[in-house]
Amino acid sequence: EKDLKAGKVDYAFMNPYHQVMVKEIYLPIIRDKKRLLKGIIVINKQNKMSSIEQINGNVLLLPAPNAFAASLLTRAYLKHRSISFEAKYVKTHQNVYRGVARNPKYIGGGVNNTFNRESDELKSNLSILFQTKGYPAHPFSANSNLTPEEIQNVQSSWLEIAEEPKLSRLFHSIQIKKPIVADYERDYAQLTNLGLEEYVQ
Repeated sequence: EKDLKAGKVDYAFMNPYHQVMVKEIYLPIIRDKKRLLKGIIVINKQNKMSSIEQINGNVLLLPAPNAFAASLLTRAYLKHRSISFEAKYVKTHQNVYRGVARNPKYIGGGVNNTFNRESDELKSNLSILFQTKGYPAHPFSANSNLTPEEIQNVQSSWLEIAEEPKLSRLFHSIQIKKPIVADYERDYAQLTNLGLEEYVQ
């Protein structure tokens, strides 16, 4: 985050709210066409909760304070509903899911995409209690100090490679299965209306 705010890197794959935070420095140039990020709240299947109101007063495992969907979206939603909780940050989405699977008393904040990539064995121990609205996923962004020609060339190259049948599979492992041109106003400006800045640390 510090490097992004200082504009120290030329290109970055960042979460959607980081793109909002550094919109004066970075331009989103590519994103996945179909994938939408949804914040989810998961519980252990032994946990008998049936509504998010029952979270009140419990420990909520989260990956990191500024994780977009897993932490910012879920915390904002719970506060809007006047639901209190004790946040415990455990660094990664995987740690959240494993922590909830091990301890039925814990609840966790995650993302639909990372949850879906977990093993069937782990997911068999968890249930999704709630999920937020979906938003365009992580952009691949370019520093606006780069020349327009370079940015255009990089963007065009991604799109051309994605059209090659023998190469398109490479995009699956980087979470951009179907790359399309990203546009800040269309894709990410809407996030400024969610009041998430209150939760950024």
